[in-house]
Amino acid sequence: MDAMVLKVQKWLNDTYGQDSRFNRITEDGKTGWGTIYGLRRALQIELGIQETSNSFGPTTYSLCPTIAQGSEGNLVYIVQGGLWCKGYSPGGFNGYYGNGTYAAVKALKTDAGFPTASGNMQRDFMRALLDMSAFTCLSQGSEAVRTIQQQLNYDYYDYYQICPCDGLYNRDMNKMLIYALQKELGIPKSSATGTWGPTTISKCKEKSFSIGNSSPIVKLIRYALVCNGFSVSTSSSTYDSTLDTILKNFSNSLMINKPTNQCNYTVIKSLLSSNGDTSRSALGCDTATKLTSVQIQTLKNNGYQYVVDI
Repeated sequence: MDAMVLKVQKWLNDTYGQDSRFNRITEDGKTGWGTIYGLRRALQIELGIQETSNSFGPTTYSLCPTIAQGSEGNLVYIVQGGLWCKGYSPGGFNGYYGNGTYAAVKALKTDAGFPTASGNMQRDFMRALLDMSAFTCLSQGSEAVRTIQQQLNYDYYDYYQICPCDGLYNRDMNKMLIYALQKELGIPKSSATGTWGPTTISKCKEKSFSIGNSSPIVKLIRYALVCNGFSVSTSSSTYDSTLDTILKNFSNSLMINKPTNQCNYTVIKSLLSSNGDTSRSALGCDTATKLTSVQIQTLKNNGYQYVVDI
């Protein structure tokens, strides 16, 4: 049990427990989604939102003010409560945005990839604060992946949002990489989804990179290689011979064809999705249902030699 988290939980129930817009939370001194939801609803109540929810939605985001050093009141309590739950010490829990709170917010921002940012709390960081995501490397995580997460936040947070920096390559990080790719492909923010839709596929098919080419997408390719377990520098945006060799090794590991001295859509899609380029030729496939003799013959006629029953 964490004494400060317990103090935050008690404050939330004492301050908002009689408000129908707030759901009382368990006072157990343990940070969990219940406490985070309580902090979100408390914020929404302070913002004057009548239909509160457990989510940090667009209305909460749009109304959330900048909370600066020297501020006092319940909004500061919420910031301090979020910091304690996140593992950052603001030095107290008193509703005053002093030096301790300022330093704690600045530490959070540094961990999120913004080392020169101020210690004031803006809405993008409030959304990141009131979440269960971690901004320090977890025991299963990789510092190399965490560095990439920090750089993605710094370069693309305004296109998507501030994401975890826990060193784990998972679905959320893959989504952020695709958002970054969509921005570099020229897809408007309003149309970006973080998924491989037809527009993303079409625009990505128009891209290929040869030795000597430079592009932000090349840096994203480097990021994706590291996330797939291949060691490569992530500081360069240039497609060089070293990168080409590592991409060749990656392609060989998946038995996909990579053009000589080039990286194309097939390789990029394979780096950033589990099924890769589904239009590519292949010798094998998998199936979850029993094949008929006609289906077997069709597969054979189309060049398939191996079938895995999953």
